Amino acid sequence: MLTMDEKQYRRLADRICEKVNAYQPMQDPNCKCVIIPSHTEAVHIILTEHELFRLHDMIQSVDTEMRTKALIDLF
Repeated sequence: MLTMDEKQYRRLADRICEKVNAYQPMQDPNCKCVIIPSHTEAVHIILTEHELFRLHDMIQSVDTEMRTKALIDLF
């Protein structure tokens, strides 16, 4: 579990999207070879290929919910 403010979350989400966009398939998709730095220098997220894409899907869902909330808050 990581706790962060919205600015830190956005940076992490951007890093995840960058990893997905630059992703090169590995021989062993179960290898925990994907490393994403977090907002704290001492913590890195280490994922498998499947976990990376699952996390990206979750990030996309959260982004949609945050945009929807922002739109609703306008009224």
